[in-house]
Amino acid sequence: MTAQLDLSQPMRLSLRVRLEDATSERALARALEALVHATRALPSLLLQDESDVKSMLSASFVGARDELVLSERAFFERTARFAALAPLTLQYVEQLNPALWQEDPFFGAGLWATQEAPAGSHAIVPLALASAAHLPALITHLRGVDLDHETFHRALITELVRVHGLTEPTLELLAFRAVDGAGQDGPQDLAWLRAHSPFGAWLDAPGGLLAFAQRVHERSQRSVEHYRALYVANAGCALVEDAAAHQRWLGAFRDQGLRFHAADEQYAPVALEPPASFEEAWPAAADALD
Repeated sequence: MTAQLDLSQPMRLSLRVRLEDATSERALARALEALVHATRALPSLLLQDESDVKSMLSASFVGARDELVLSERAFFERTARFAALAPLTLQYVEQLNPALWQEDPFFGAGLWATQEAPAGSHAIVPLALASAAHLPALITHLRGVDLDHETFHRALITELVRVHGLTEPTLELLAFRAVDGAGQDGPQDLAWLRAHSPFGAWLDAPGGLLAFAQRVHERSQRSVEHYRALYVANAGCALVEDAAAHQRWLGAFRDQGLRFHAADEQYAPVALEPPASFEEAWPAAADALD
C-alpha cells in the first residue's frame, strides 16, 4: 500500500492513498498505515521550501486505475466503524497537530484540509461521535486548531453533548470550551447548552458552578498574558443568569490568584443563539472546495 505525495501545488501538500477495497477492514487498515507513514515527517515536508510554507494538507483514496474511490471524509467515516483502527487514526491526527510539533510554522493559524476544516478534522470527528472515550483526543486536536476562525465547531460540540449526554468526557470538553477553546463562539455555545441541555441543571445544583470553575482552572493552559481573565469573565457571563452568580464565578478564580480588570467584572448576559445543524455544517466544512 502506498501514499503518493504531491508537493507541486502552492501552499498545499496532497496525498493520494491507494485503497484496494473500500469496505474491507484489512484494506482500510493498510491505507491508514500508508497515511500514517507518509505523514510521520510532516513538519519537514511542509517546510521543504521556505518560500512556500504549505498550510494545507488534503488526502484522497484511489483505486488501481488511480480513480477516486473515497473522499477523506468518507474514508474516516468508514474506519470509525472498526474500533481496532482507532489507534492508527489517532496517530494520524496527532501527526497533523502543529501544537505537538517542536515548532509551529503557522504561528497558531493552523494546518487546514479544506478552507473550512482543519487538518485532522475528517479523522477525529467520526471517532468523537462514535465514542466519548475519544473526546480527550478531540480536545488535544482542538488545541492545535485556530478556533478564532472556527467553522463547524459550535455545531460539533452541541452535537457531542446531545449524542453522549452530560458525562465526565463532555464536561471536560465544555471546560476546555469555556476558556482555552473559547474561539469565536464559546460563550454562545455555553449559554445555549445551559438553556437547552442537562448542563444547566448540573450548574444550578448545589456546588455545581464552583465545581465547574475548579475544573476549568485545573485544565486551562491559557496564560494571563493571553487574556485568561477576559476569557474567564466571558465564560461566566454565559454560565450564569445574574450578576451575583457572575461574582461567585469570578471569586472562584480570584481565590486562585487571578485578577480582573473593572470591565471584566461587569455581568453582560449572552444572547441565546441556536447553533447550526451539525448534519449541514459538518459536510459543508469538510467538503469545502478551495
